[in-house]
Amino acid sequence: MNLRLVFLYSALFLLTACSHTDKPAAGTDISQILGDDFVGFGAVSKAGAVDPDNDYLHNTFIHNSSYLRIYNYVGDDLDFTDEAGFKWYVYDDGLSNLTGGQYNFRPMDGRGFRWSELKTEGGGGYKFDAIVFPHFHKYRNEVYADQRPNENFLASDILMAHHVQLESEYGKKVSLHFWHVLSMVRVKVFLHKYNPVDNTGFGIGAIDNVVLPKMLTQFNYQFNKAVSSDQSPGVETTTEKRGDVTMHPLYDTVKFEGVEEGKDIHGHDCYVYSFAAIIPEQELTETEVILRLKLHTIDNQERVYVYTPSIGAANISVTAGAITDLHLIIKEDDNKAFLVKTEVKPWAEASVDMSLEKE
Repeated sequence: MNLRLVFLYSALFLLTACSHTDKPAAGTDISQILGDDFVGFGAVSKAGAVDPDNDYLHNTFIHNSSYLRIYNYVGDDLDFTDEAGFKWYVYDDGLSNLTGGQYNFRPMDGRGFRWSELKTEGGGGYKFDAIVFPHFHKYRNEVYADQRPNENFLASDILMAHHVQLESEYGKKVSLHFWHVLSMVRVKVFLHKYNPVDNTGFGIGAIDNVVLPKMLTQFNYQFNKAVSSDQSPGVETTTEKRGDVTMHPLYDTVKFEGVEEGKDIHGHDCYVYSFAAIIPEQELTETEVILRLKLHTIDNQERVYVYTPSIGAANISVTAGAITDLHLIIKEDDNKAFLVKTEVKPWAEASVDMSLEKE
């Protein structure tokens, strides 16, 4: 995960004294590293190397900046607000290296679990519920309206995990499988290149912003909804608040690095711009404006284009834990955009076997 807020390193666990190339000695007891009787949390598996600076899919946890709020659930209501009684763990790549990638998180400032203090509910094992509020590390139940800044975009993502550890696994690693519980909308805009012969098309960098108008932006956590171990917990979208969500550009808006070149379905040469936004699950219905794009022409005139589904078109699904892809072409003569492709796919790169390691 691309989380950059820097926190103080706990003096309780001086892991920085160990080289990142160290290997755990044979028979090393995790209690010698974490502290006596502390519960150790680790990764389900690796998902492969990812550059955290460009990880817009939120595929990695970052050393000393990724914080987990974890409960040992025994029937009480779960409360992950900032001042609640959850336990703190932080990702530590030094610990990961020391344990051969088995343990990834250390308890922060002594606020971790001890095995001797854990409780079970009706003999059903030890239940752990965890949540990560990325980047700004503050409790959230609403996405950011302006997701153009990278930090606002990443901080809109919410990750949750639910795991049941059998009593027979007492003292062993607790593996958490994290899931994205919100949705991503990803848009590719095919914009005709400027043609000086007939004075049509647009120059490089013509798009000022892309907006998802009147989106539902708030949600409630469904902590008490029964889920199987390692399956995705859920959130419920609320209908109390709507707002415009400005999408995050997946390219350098100054240098235009990451802007693709290609052809549209009619063979016109195009610049291809990609944007993404994170919103709660909802339906994008016909007759409503789904996208609003502000562009400037070659002579710097501002123009606004909109995309509205045609009457009778199927609603566009924005599903929890999934990415909805939309491909749009601008129709210059009547200030409209039209849809040439839509696809809903699992947020698989970041929700299945999610990496908890910085490679």
